[in-house]
Amino acid sequence: MNHKGKDLAALSFNLSQANVYRLLLITGSILLVVLGNMHNYLQPELVYYEEFRYTLAILMLTSAVLSIWSDFFQRHLIAISYISYTLLCLWVIFIAARNHFSGDYWPGMLVLISISGVVFSHFRPFIYFAGVIILAGVVGVGLSAPGLIHPWVIVSLMPLILFFNGMMIHSRALSNQKHHELATFPEYSPTPMIEIGAAGDIRYANEAAQIVFPDLLDLQHLHPLVREVMGYFGTARQHGVVKNIEVKIDDKVYEVLFNYVPAAHSLRLYAADISTRKQFQDALMEREERYRIMVQGTNEALIMTDLEERITFVNQQFCHLFGYLQEEVLGASLSVLLEDNPRPEQVQQRKQNRLEGKSEIYEALLIKKNGERLWTLVSVSPYRDAQTHTVKGSIVAMTDISELKKVEQQLKERNEQMDLFLYKATHDLKGPLASVKGILNIALQDCLQPEIRQYIEMALTSTDRLDSALVDLLHVTRLNKSKLKVEKVDLVALVGEILQSIDHMAERRDVDFNISVRYRDPFPTDRNSLSSVLQNLIVNAVKYKKGGEYQHQVNVIIDHHQQGIQVIVSDNGEGIRPEIQEKIFQMFYRGNKKSRGTGLGLYIVKQSVDKMGGELKLESEVGVGTRFTIYFPALAVAKEEENETEEMEEMHP
Repeated sequence: MNHKGKDLAALSFNLSQANVYRLLLITGSILLVVLGNMHNYLQPELVYYEEFRYTLAILMLTSAVLSIWSDFFQRHLIAISYISYTLLCLWVIFIAARNHFSGDYWPGMLVLISISGVVFSHFRPFIYFAGVIILAGVVGVGLSAPGLIHPWVIVSLMPLILFFNGMMIHSRALSNQKHHELATFPEYSPTPMIEIGAAGDIRYANEAAQIVFPDLLDLQHLHPLVREVMGYFGTARQHGVVKNIEVKIDDKVYEVLFNYVPAAHSLRLYAADISTRKQFQDALMEREERYRIMVQGTNEALIMTDLEERITFVNQQFCHLFGYLQEEVLGASLSVLLEDNPRPEQVQQRKQNRLEGKSEIYEALLIKKNGERLWTLVSVSPYRDAQTHTVKGSIVAMTDISELKKVEQQLKERNEQMDLFLYKATHDLKGPLASVKGILNIALQDCLQPEIRQYIEMALTSTDRLDSALVDLLHVTRLNKSKLKVEKVDLVALVGEILQSIDHMAERRDVDFNISVRYRDPFPTDRNSLSSVLQNLIVNAVKYKKGGEYQHQVNVIIDHHQQGIQVIVSDNGEGIRPEIQEKIFQMFYRGNKKSRGTGLGLYIVKQSVDKMGGELKLESEVGVGTRFTIYFPALAVAKEEENETEEMEEMHP
């Protein structure tokens, strides 16, 4: 029988049960009236209260008749029956009360209580049969021994029995209807549902299964799905377990759930297309594997901590680098790697930095499990929850820089040795060089022969260049070794001293100086470094003229700027070519072949500006001129340190 035939039969069965219930209800209503007249004959003193019983009977009769055509009465027939029964109980109680609850009425009251329990018990089978037996017993006793039970009780129980049976029939009709709905559920389910016999024959396939697997009914046991599932038939029959497997058909992946049905000796299965989900799962697994390889294969030691700096994850490189097993550090505080426990305010500050999304990079000396110290470059960044995007902790990446620190220390020692050598060499050479210059000056004064005087002047020029080189080298060594000595400097006086010191230069005679010192207050800075910067820039501006007849100008402007001063040194000379502007600050670099300098002037300028925390900007155009703009911050006088000359003298008494 097809599904439509089953639906029609079930519908007819339900309609017939509903009609039986209506018939019983109508019959009970009529008996309530007819037998009530017998009751009036037996108990004429209650005739004045029969209007109520007639009204109740009419209500039940009308509801049962109208329910045949009216949807409203069909839906509320049970409720109306309950109300009718309740009113009937109230009527009986009222009659008993009018007779002062005499002994004749107590059996009837007990019967009503029993019936109430049966009617309102959701029709449980045991209570149903018990109620029927009680009602039958009461009626039987009443008929056989009229003197024991008042006649009106028997009269009233008869329609109640009919009413109760009608209720049970209607309840069963509703149950059958629900059962039918559940039975037809597979046919309309969007999930493919299939029943396979022991021989691999398809006994049932709902509409969804035929759409998803269009060749299922044709191929039967040859279908890939059936072949795959039938391999589990014996196991499912033996153990009766529900099995969940994945079956790949063409480019689709299906999740198949099946179980053995002993009554039909078949497998009942449900299939769901999980191809998209599998693609996502495979992509996720591939990404996780890629991340795992990256995390475990990196040369950096990685740690994840919560906001309280408790370790939640470490990679293999961390274990290799610090000598710990993973289980030894998971849950431990990050301070296990530190020589001294951090102060609570430090931990709180780092936590606040993470919550604000700040990252940090610094060098740290950490402790390995065996007590050895290890220099590391530490990078700390916050990590966030994937769903809420709130900061959950930190990711700490640590790189072993022990070898780098060793090389750095060796380089530092060699630089110190080089500085010491340069300082001693320049210091030791300056004395003999001064003597040579003195002798040459005396010889120049005493010599009257022009040719010899020319040679002596050439020697003096060379000694001057050598002396300048020694001075620059000595300044470089002091710049690298010494600390800033902060004092309040009169900028007007400083510029005047510098201009006076270059009066001997031959190039000075044709230069027009424009000096503007707008910052008149004493400026807190390192006097020697600032003087060296100004002198080197002014000397370069004087020396590098362009050819031809023109008025060479050098401009010096010192003005207020933010929390410091701005120094501008410009000229209208030959300018600096663009391709060498980045190189002119390198040590010993000379961008002009005609230059007779040491190549250290602008190197000293750049190093001095950086050391004082300043900023330098170069603007130049060939044939137009050059402009240096420098910003010097005001230094705190409280940071005054020993000056470099005293430091060198302490190193070399």
